[in-house]
Amino acid sequence: MTSVKALVLALACSGFAAAASAQSLTPVEEQLAARIAGAGAIEAPAALHPDAVSARGTPNRVVVSRVEAVRTDNGSRLAVVTTYQYEGNITTNRMVDLDTNAIVSERTSTDTGTPVGTVEADYARSLLMSDARIQELIAPFQGAVDIGLIPTVITDPSDPLYGRRIVRAVINTPQGFVTGVQVSVNLSDATVSVQQQ
Repeated sequence: MTSVKALVLALACSGFAAAASAQSLTPVEEQLAARIAGAGAIEAPAALHPDAVSARGTPNRVVVSRVEAVRTDNGSRLAVVTTYQYEGNITTNRMVDLDTNAIVSERTSTDTGTPVGTVEADYARSLLMSDARIQELIAPFQGAVDIGLIPTVITDPSDPLYGRRIVRAVINTPQGFVTGVQVSVNLSDATVSVQQQ
């Protein structure tokens, strides 16, 4: 269950980048920011699989969740790099200076609703599309579906899913959202859950 405390904490962490402006970063600047932040993140969806340790070269799974430009009054090029580490359920926000190639500040937290990164979204969708239940569910729409992913925070340490990276899948079709089922993807364990509502 997502608690109000976890939501407030997630909003506080996202407030770290609240100064983000309409200015944006180029893809090269985003890569530079991630490198400055020392993200060392996974770039291939298949490398997120829990059994892909040899492909990753480490048991740790770290993904870049987002990179955002930050407005400054002095013209400095700053960015906030948000990463999520599966092992330990750790979200890290690092503000980096693109001009000096330095980390300006850092915040680390756990049990927050860290946004789903691009590589995670690709991985989640591949898990969903390979699940027979999902294939049957979306078959009538002949591929005309859009799958949104919402991070879910489990804050109860006694819950078996505590500390796992769980995203809820919201399936949108030309006729509207699919209702009557709740679909979740456990990215930590590479499993899909489909529950009737």
